[in-house]
Amino acid sequence: MTGSLLGDLTLHGVTPFVELEFQARLADGVVTVVASTEIVFADFGIAQPRAMIVLSVADRGTLELQLHLRRS
Repeated sequence: MTGSLLGDLTLHGVTPFVELEFQARLADGVVTVVASTEIVFADFGIAQPRAMIVLSVADRGTLELQLHLRRS
């Protein structure tokens, strides 16, 4: 199953509305949902990572989610 997750994402005190594409599957009574999206650090007021020994670091990263849901 695939679909879209819609909602607010808060990182570093900044909360934009986001849409994440997800995939879900059911196995052994557990629903596993995985989603990912690219985030630009500056959009959330996060300073670009820096390291003395690294020549360059991207201004964005990938946020990955994995949820395991089981009926209680």
